[in-house]
Amino acid sequence: NLEKRYNTSFDYANESITNKKVIIDLIIVWKPSKSLPVDYKNVSDVIEMLLDAYPNSVSFAADKYQSQSIATIFEGRGITTNLQTFSRVNQMKLYTQFRTAIFNNLVGYIDHPLLIEELQRVQKKDETKIDHPLGFSKDVADAVVQLYGELVGLEYSSISDSVGLDRFRDTKILEMLTRLLRPPNEAKMKNIADAKGHLSAR
Repeated sequence: NLEKRYNTSFDYANESITNKKVIIDLIIVWKPSKSLPVDYKNVSDVIEMLLDAYPNSVSFAADKYQSQSIATIFEGRGITTNLQTFSRVNQMKLYTQFRTAIFNNLVGYIDHPLLIEELQRVQKKDETKIDHPLGFSKDVADAVVQLYGELVGLEYSSISDSVGLDRFRDTKILEMLTRLLRPPNEAKMKNIADAKGHLSAR
């Protein structure tokens, strides 16, 4: 969710701050255990339901090593996917950007207990790595800082109020049309030809 905030941009702590305020108003967490692993069918179903509810979605970003199969759901709807390598350098950049945005009131997020805990516990180690204390996690925080980086980079012109074919890329439209206009198989055509011949003979 994007909210226009200021008419100017400025630089703070060597990070470029834009005139957008990002509002994160929904967080869904699948938390597996040894006895109850993540149900990936449920993950796909929930994503499909959300995309049905928000058909103007424009972008999907995630760690490329864990989200390739999920990315196909978005690509199937013509939504741009951005699969990143969540390296140490990238993590440091995204967390620094997010921290700066918090200090400048350029990001808002819901009071999700696990997110708040992770943001409070996350640590910078050796000036080159973002990590969590032993026995804790930072998965939700990772997702939020990636989401912030993705949203703040969107241009307003890329956000459309339209619903329909214009949300799909050309290749996706061609694929859809191919399925819709698939020619009848040879057996069916032969039966039609035989029937026409039979009628003509009579």
